[in-house]
Amino acid sequence: MLRLEVLPAGCGDCLWIEYGEPRDRHILVVDGGLKETAEVLTLRIARAAKERNVKRLFIDLLVVTHIDNDHIGGILELFQRSDVTVDFGDIWFNGSQQLRNLLGLAEGEAMSTLLEARGGPWNDAFGGKAVMVEDEGEFPFRMRQDKLRLTILGPFRSRLDALWGKWEDFLQKEAAREAEEPSDLLGEEWPPVWTERESRDNSIANASSIVLLLEYAGRRLLLAADAHANDIAAAVGRLPERYLTKCKLPLDGFKLSHHGSKANLSRALLEKLDCSRYIISTDSTAHEHPHGLALLRVLRYGTGRPSLMFNYETTATARWRDQKDEIVGFADFDTAYPDRPERGLIIEWNDRP
Repeated sequence: MLRLEVLPAGCGDCLWIEYGEPRDRHILVVDGGLKETAEVLTLRIARAAKERNVKRLFIDLLVVTHIDNDHIGGILELFQRSDVTVDFGDIWFNGSQQLRNLLGLAEGEAMSTLLEARGGPWNDAFGGKAVMVEDEGEFPFRMRQDKLRLTILGPFRSRLDALWGKWEDFLQKEAAREAEEPSDLLGEEWPPVWTERESRDNSIANASSIVLLLEYAGRRLLLAADAHANDIAAAVGRLPERYLTKCKLPLDGFKLSHHGSKANLSRALLEKLDCSRYIISTDSTAHEHPHGLALLRVLRYGTGRPSLMFNYETTATARWRDQKDEIVGFADFDTAYPDRPERGLIIEWNDRP
């Protein structure tokens, strides 16, 4: 069994993954959403502990992909709660210890301080060093419980090196950029208007995202955090041929980068993938993600009959179901939404492909 729960994390990401036999299930958590998501995570931890009849829940691995507040905020809040009883087999996070005091941003420093104070695991699988990919050579991978394989597809070393000695300048420029960054303007046009022109994300923080290719029991998930589309495409292009079928990477699910932003999804990337399930994590409150043009790219360049899978049913996302007949000239598609909004989107694979 492999189950992906895209928890309701506001405009952020919080992925709860369970896998294994019914009586021996393991847990992987990727990101913690905004500060408010800590409440959602606390309830999910409590429910998992009750299901297992334990007082302290063991989570094999927590991955905090990068320092943006909509990925790290809930983890910071969770760690400061005295009522949460949970242990971790390892925590992957590229903090100041790994990046030579690089992360001056408040959330990054706070996370580093908390991990140091906890005295528990921190990038143990990498000898305490950064979770990253060399710009050449094979991709690092780590085996977790019950033969779960996690291949690291990002960030590239060059993305981390680019931050060296520039962090203070970056903080000021990034804060100004985010304050002025225009919305993706999803709400202004329906149906969305197609254009071949592509924009690119230039966020240094997003470029530092940990990108995971998860493999378990014949299933593959690509968890892209907020990574740049060209970085993900380059990584997929470097994979050995054994990963590919007809020059494409077969996937059972692709968690779109940066909540479905048009600047983080490209034709070059989509044409390297063989996937029918495209997963979007956002409540559409920040920059009005997902962007219509990004989803049109999925319909034009994806394979087969794609399914757009949202962890919130909002005005912005529901019209992909209710007004889909207005999307003309693109592949037909399906949509999926949470059955129970308070638990988010749940996708489960119970058999081998």
